Amino acid sequence: MAMEILPTDRVPETDLVEHLHGMLRALRARGESPQGDWVEGVARELHQGLRTGRFVRQGPTSILGFASTSDGGFFGHLHAEGPPDPALGARVLTALIDDLPPDSATLVVGFTGFPLRAEADLIRAVERPGGRAIARRALVRPIGPADELALTPPVPTARRLPVRDVPLSVLAQLDMRLYAGTLDALLTGPQPVHHERLLEELLHHRLGRFLDEASMALVESDTGALVGMVMTAELSAHTAIILDFGVDPMVRRKGYGRFLLRWTLRALRALGYEQVRLWVTDENLPARRLYDQLGFEPADRATLYRWERGSGQPHSG
Repeated sequence: MAMEILPTDRVPETDLVEHLHGMLRALRARGESPQGDWVEGVARELHQGLRTGRFVRQGPTSILGFASTSDGGFFGHLHAEGPPDPALGARVLTALIDDLPPDSATLVVGFTGFPLRAEADLIRAVERPGGRAIARRALVRPIGPADELALTPPVPTARRLPVRDVPLSVLAQLDMRLYAGTLDALLTGPQPVHHERLLEELLHHRLGRFLDEASMALVESDTGALVGMVMTAELSAHTAIILDFGVDPMVRRKGYGRFLLRWTLRALRALGYEQVRLWVTDENLPARRLYDQLGFEPADRATLYRWERGSGQPHSG
């Protein structure tokens, strides 16, 4: 008999806290470190039925899946404790999709506790129309004396600004242009407001203490146009992470991207960090080439699952 996939309001809150602590350990082990007291808060919301969630325990394996909404889209996570069971994980993910309200347009889910092969097997087992896997890789680079060189912008009319000196709406418009037509655009949302909310979370330390000293906006003085930006945060006392980076597609191939990254490396060196990490989707080949040229090396891989409701997919919860 198949084990019942329980709604999380039927699961003891202490069990949910324990499971979320395991998820936090797994995220930190691969260089992701969400901040705040979210473990207790999410467990409370799941137990009270204020957040969509499903839980199952079968033998030594337990799996928790949950999601929260943002403007018609849902973002969630699936975490396994014990031996990974892709088939059981697929059942939890399917139940999570079926729990979404009829007006929900999308669901993006990350995974922890499943090796890469198990992630792939889980996603294949879901077999839900509108679903797809998005492969991502973590890159890491040591920071050393060679990063102390003085730098000047590649275009004389370009000037540096603190990121917080640029209106959030302007940063969001650039962020939208950076990823338009790419897989990364599927992970955020189609409107500027989605990018504004994401950037606001970054600036308010949601994914690590934001490093203003190693973050920068690049503006062309003659037009006043924002042409590029880089945002960084602290993962640990010795490691930083590049949260967001890019150059406006209309002004690429001028050396802005290389300058932004080298400037950030120099700033991180001055702040005492010994290495920097970032995440990039497998299909973002131009960015991967630049990172490779600047000495970034693969450190980890992970998969996101994105499901989009089509016109022929009614709510089945």
